[in-house]
Amino acid sequence: EEAAERMAAIRQQLEGVDVDLIYNVNETGLLYRGLPSRSYVPFEDRRTARGSKAMKSKDRVTWTLCCNATGTHKGPVTMIGKASQPICFQGEGSASPLPYFSQKSACTDASVFKRWFEEVFVPAAQARTAPHVYLIMDNLCCHSSISHPQVTIIELPPNTTAVYQPLD
Repeated sequence: EEAAERMAAIRQQLEGVDVDLIYNVNETGLLYRGLPSRSYVPFEDRRTARGSKAMKSKDRVTWTLCCNATGTHKGPVTMIGKASQPICFQGEGSASPLPYFSQKSACTDASVFKRWFEEVFVPAAQARTAPHVYLIMDNLCCHSSISHPQVTIIELPPNTTAVYQPLD
């Protein structure tokens, strides 16, 4: 009931705003070394894969995704990893093709999210759209430390991102 009231207030706040100016951001994790569950492992590989360390690998990166409500402007996909300078991005001509941030657990924290906001989102939004935009995001505590005069931050109600957040 409280979440429905908050969503009604958000809809009223955004009433009359051009949908191209409404952005949404969310993070997702990728376990890049883990094998799929046994139901997706080919039959001939099941004996070697089942229960192996590779199947339980927790090596991960976090991707930050952002786009406007119409999908006409997609912000750069940002990757958060553990290594401060991954080997794959070292050497001449091997620069990261997307913004990369490092963090000890490869998850989003307040400092990484603030850097993403200031270095990736704000410049991308300013280059593409009107001087003022709206950013809808979940209510994680790491998201609370950001502000910008040209961006209105709208936090979704607690425990409702699976229902109301488009990028979930």
